[in-house]
Amino acid sequence: MSEIMNFYCEVSFAVPAVLVVEPSEDNWKDILRVSTEIIDALPGRVRRLYFLGRNERYPVRTQGDIRKGGPGWIKENAGRPLLINPVLEDLGGEDFNGVILLLSSKLPIDLDDWEDTDIIERIIFIDMGSGEIYGKYNVVNLSDVSVQIPSLVKNDPLEVFVSGDGFAPVCYSIESCKSSSVLFEEGKFVIKIEPSSENLKIHLAAICDDKSYPELNIKRQKSFKIEKIAFKPENPWFKEKWNKIPDNLRSIIRSCISSEHFICPQCKRKHESDTLTCPEGGPILRGLPVGGCLIFSEDEYFFLMESSSYPLGNSRLLTGDGKIYKLNDECLWEYLKDLEPYERVDDGLWGLLYRI
Repeated sequence: MSEIMNFYCEVSFAVPAVLVVEPSEDNWKDILRVSTEIIDALPGRVRRLYFLGRNERYPVRTQGDIRKGGPGWIKENAGRPLLINPVLEDLGGEDFNGVILLLSSKLPIDLDDWEDTDIIERIIFIDMGSGEIYGKYNVVNLSDVSVQIPSLVKNDPLEVFVSGDGFAPVCYSIESCKSSSVLFEEGKFVIKIEPSSENLKIHLAAICDDKSYPELNIKRQKSFKIEKIAFKPENPWFKEKWNKIPDNLRSIIRSCISSEHFICPQCKRKHESDTLTCPEGGPILRGLPVGGCLIFSEDEYFFLMESSSYPLGNSRLLTGDGKIYKLNDECLWEYLKDLEPYERVDDGLWGLLYRI
């Protein structure tokens, strides 16, 4: 099991868009006009242009790029066969996670090669002819391009989560997030995230397999595949914050970790070592944080929130909800047991799930 590492990940959920156009000189004037409308409707989203029948990519970011380079590009490509395979192969085939805006008067002749993939669902056809593209495809009429394209390109995430081999979160912060939670599923810890905007930033302190880093997983509405974005290491920012045990609690905690009775500061009677609330007074450990795990040394304590974890010796892990796990040879976490009050969890360390 690795030491605690610090990671960073930043992602935009905006879907990249690619223009793919028919290599037709007869239709070029209309193709140029519609392409500029699309670039205006999707500012910053269109990055390149292809011609059917060729895997050459042409950089396009503004209207000026296509107006300046377009006349030369169409001369290079005019008359090529209407094949989409060369384009998709350059884009990475099914691994491409963006949207293809296809401007053509006819369907590509090899489109059937992709019928059983989700690529078809992510192609938006702009019919540059007389209605030969119809049926099950996403087809946009020339008169509605600027209105329909933004909503058709939208492909919001259905699921967003962090996972990895041997992964366990120690501490994390997420910007632009409605909610997040840590779940344990089939031997793996997962951070489920509900984003609140188009951009997401995550700082993560975690334990993970020495050979791989955690990944941000994104499953979108219009894709069967899960996008995986690896976290990057960053300069250490997480530090364990140990605090001095208050003087009035020190003798009580020392008695408890030794499984001995203690004198209650409230009722002045003896209580068993696992007593957390005095029947006559209330919480005994007043002044210590509640709602997670307390890890004690002889003189200090560390508070572990319920969504966090703490690495122990012998490839074990203590989570903030009071459970102990062990990492097996397959990089999966095995549940061992629930933490008992003031249980010794490591050399010189004791744990307590403190809820009232």
